[in-house]
Formats: sequence, structure tokens, C-alpha cells
Amino acid sequence: MIKFYKKVIIFFVLFFVLLKCLDSLIIHDEFLHATLNQLKDKKEKFDFIYMGNSLSRRSYNVNSIDTILNTKSINIGSEAQHFFITNAIFNDFIIDKNLHPEELLIVTISPWQFKNLKAKWWQFLQMAPLDELRHSFKLTNKFFSINDYPKVYSRFIRFHSNLSKEIIQTDTRRKLFEANKPNGFSLSIDGNLTKKQKLDRQNLKQESLNYTKSVKNSKETTLNKDEEQSIIDFISKCKEHKIKLLFITPPSIKNIHYKHEHGFFKYLEILFQKYDTNYIDLNGYFSEMNLTFDDFSDYSHLNKEGNQKITPFLLKLLLKKKLTSIKPRLKTIKKSNLKEKPSPIISDYKTWGKVNSTIKSSISDNNILVISRTSKLESSFVYTKTTSLNEVKNYSISIDVKKGDFGNFFGLRVQSKYPQRMDVVFDLNEGETVGLEKTGDFYKGNTKVVPLKDGWYRCILNLEIRAKEFKIIIGPTIKENKVTSWESKVNNRNDIYILPSSFKMNEF
Repeated sequence: MIKFYKKVIIFFVLFFVLLKCLDSLIIHDEFLHATLNQLKDKKEKFDFIYMGNSLSRRSYNVNSIDTILNTKSINIGSEAQHFFITNAIFNDFIIDKNLHPEELLIVTISPWQFKNLKAKWWQFLQMAPLDELRHSFKLTNKFFSINDYPKVYSRFIRFHSNLSKEIIQTDTRRKLFEANKPNGFSLSIDGNLTKKQKLDRQNLKQESLNYTKSVKNSKETTLNKDEEQSIIDFISKCKEHKIKLLFITPPSIKNIHYKHEHGFFKYLEILFQKYDTNYIDLNGYFSEMNLTFDDFSDYSHLNKEGNQKITPFLLKLLLKKKLTSIKPRLKTIKKSNLKEKPSPIISDYKTWGKVNSTIKSSISDNNILVISRTSKLESSFVYTKTTSLNEVKNYSISIDVKKGDFGNFFGLRVQSKYPQRMDVVFDLNEGETVGLEKTGDFYKGNTKVVPLKDGWYRCILNLEIRAKEFKIIIGPTIKENKVTSWESKVNNRNDIYILPSSFKMNEF
């Protein structure tokens, strides 16, 4: 009998060890898993840490903010994340002083973070952060019954339950994460509202103008004791650890139109004022940001266009309200880096042509340009005026480039009469050449990448040109495109930062 019990014990020990190993292979939220690990690795200090639900992932473009402010940020939000879980994640890293943000902890807060739904999809989305936390029965019991425990505590068992249909394909998410290094910010947010959705909310502009007044006149809607205490504890611990804290409600069409929720925002304003805590309700600035239907992918979430509006506005508010001391670091390239004279023929961007692209000045520095694709399905690039040649010459073409908010690959082409050309693609994450291809009138091509400050690279192409005339074509691209067709269709409307005054073409 004793041998039998020993065998049973050994069986269960081996079973649980095997189950633990299998569980470690299954990750259903690569973004949250990777960003939390990045935070806890302690390899770098972060100026800004963003927390919250999908509104956090879709509203705070950490790559864009870091480019503008020359900072390090990370977004540890996850879809449908309840505030109890946000608080648990906070408590998990707050105990280590080395993980505290240098500048500001920004926490998204919205009505959806306090709803306790029974839908399976909603419960499943709570599992993503629960998988990353030390297991707490008290926290788990808020969302699941004891019958759910096998699924909650084992990812492998979960895969064999009716929740398996809800599991996001991790391979796809992992590839997206590794390719774009988004720091938790959701990419590929090109969706738009349908005509019916717009018609159902056609008075959006007027409602947004009346929002602040509506909140003020609403009857205050309070949270239950546990929910309110979770906010108060959050505030108290930040004050205890001397962490500067800011709560933000991102803009959404739902917040503007759902007047029954306005009492909740009134409650938040009163609560944060009572505890002397910074709070910004961006719905009150809806019109100032010039947000329209075209800036949302659904009633709750901003798309790429909307995000490009909210980012500069939010940074201005942070500076205005003195919530950050980063202002002296706004300039990302110093003039001392630019010793050579520019080539007027190619550096005058006002003479450039555009194909399915836009050229805009950066909000941090008018001398910096952002080149963005306006189409994913068609070729996209910008091009210089045609330059004439009377004889064979060797040229060195160089330009200072930095990865954009969406993607990190830069394509450059020198072209005479099609298809005579030389193409090169640069990786602006690694600072290296991806590939170089030449045909016809172009010979002896080689490249060089010189790292500059703050993530900028000087991309150099040396070549011999035997054509009578040529033009230069540049633009953002993706790694998957062939070098000779880098300008063709992509999976995201990506962009790059360039310094036009650095665009040079010198004989050698």
C-alpha cells in the first residue's frame, strides 16, 4: 500500500512538473509578457511607465513620445484589464525601487475598468495579466469561480477548454512584436468607423462641446468600497514611494455620448481633487484636439490618425501642467552634428514629389520631417527633382534618418530611366544595411551607416552613375519587401523621421 501511495505521489509530482513546463510555452499576450519582462530585467531605467487597459495600448504611442522627448518609456497595459488587476501589477513592481519611473507613472482610468462582466471573452482577457502575476486567490476570486481554477491556473489545460477559441495566436503577435518593438503600444490600428456608425453618432461635434458642462451637471456616480479603496491605495503608495502619478481618461466617442457615464467622471474629478492627485480627462479637450469620426476605429479606440493628434496635445499638457521636467531635452539633433553643407538640389523638400505619401514637420522640431505612407496596398515614396549629368561620376549620397512611430526600415533608390536604378534598404533599429541591389547604369555600389545621437543614423550610399540624368527616391518600408521593390505594398502605414538639411550628394 505504501508503494502505491509513493507511486501516486510521484505521478502527481511529475504531472505537475510537466504541466508547469507546458504552461511556460504558452503565452497568449506577447505584448504584456514581453514588456513586463523588459521592465523587470532592470537593464534600463524608464522615464515614463504607462498602465491600464486597451485604451492605454491604443492611446499612448511610446515610440513617438520617446522620439520627441528623447526619453525611455514602456507601456504595460493589456486588453480589457480590470482596475483590480492594474492595481495588482502596480503592487508587483512597486516594491522594487529600481523599477520606479524616473519622471511619471501614467495610469489609464475609465468606466470599463470597474465592470465585472461574466462573458467568457472578458474573463479570458483577465487571464493574460494574471499569468504574469504571482497567483493570488483573493484577486482570482474576483473574476472566477472555483470551477474555473484548472483553466485559470494552467494555460495548457485552458487550451483544451471552450476558451481555446478566444486565444490569440501567439506566433503572429510575437512576430509583430519582434519586428516593430512597440513597447506595448498597439500597432496596425488603421480601422475606421462604418457609415452606419457615423450616422448613429452624427451629433458628435456638438456633444463634445457640451461634454464638460454635462459632466459638471451630472449626478455623481460612486464606486463600491473595494473599487474606491483600490484607487486610494494606488495613490497612497505612489506618495509613499515618491512616485509622480497621473491618471488619464483617453478620449472616446462612448465617453462623449454615454451621458449615464458622465457621473463617473464627475466622481473621479472629486476623488482625485480630494487626494491631491493629478488627473486629465482628455474628453474635455475633444474639440481642441480636432478629433472626428475619422480618428477612431470604433466608438472606444483611436486609430493611427487619432493617435497622431493626441500625442502632441498630451505632451503639451504635461509640460503646461509641469508634470514632467523633460522640456530641455526636446531637441533630438544638435546642429553640431551637421558640419557639412547641404546639397540644395536634393535637400529642398518643398520641391519633392509625393506618391501615396505625406511630408510633415515634426512637432518637436520644424527642421525634422516625418514621411508617412498613406496607403498599404500601393507603392509609396517621395522623390527629388531630376539631376542632369554630362559624364560618368562617383557620388556619395547621405541623409540622417531615424525610425518612425510605425516601423524601422528605410528605403533609398537612385534611378535614371526605368528600370535602371540602385536600391538600398537600411534597418534603423540595428543601424545596418539590409540589402543593396544595382542594375544597368549604376556600378560600384557600397553603403555605410554611421550612428549619431538619440537613435539617429547617417545612411550613406556610394556609387558610380553613368546615366545622363537621375533622381533620388526615399521612403519607409518593411523588412519583408524585396530590396528592389521596397516601395511596394506593406502591412502597416509606416513612417520615418529625416533631417532634410542633412541630405547631401557629394562627388568623390
